[in-house]
Amino acid sequence: MHNILLILALIWFAFLVPPKVAVMTAVGAFLIAVSVRAITAHVSGMQVTYVASIKAVFWSIAFFVIALLLILGGFQHFTFAALVAFNPVVVPAILLGAYVLGFHFCLPTSFGASAIVALLSTIASVAIIRGLSAIA
Repeated sequence: MHNILLILALIWFAFLVPPKVAVMTAVGAFLIAVSVRAITAHVSGMQVTYVASIKAVFWSIAFFVIALLLILGGFQHFTFAALVAFNPVVVPAILLGAYVLGFHFCLPTSFGASAIVALLSTIASVAIIRGLSAIA
């Protein structure tokens, strides 16, 4: 059932955005999946599927957002600078842990290997996104 909802969401997204944006998003998602798969194979020696690598990226972003919302739940008038000034070590550590947990949740690796995969795949993803935006 969740696969049908995902497919419907992707079709809805494709109808909402211009065709060039939809194609660039699909190409970017595929390139990010390839990079996460290659990085995971290089770091841990385990082969993962493209679907698992996309799920890892999705869950890492979702856990990051959930952790950020939980941290922000105690503040009524909030700015990000005030939060970082509030505790400059614990807050980024919590957000980094949540981000790495998404990779650990979907990839069959240890937490340390997941942290390395998260770091390297984030660098690769930023390069891919910047490269695609330069082409567009």
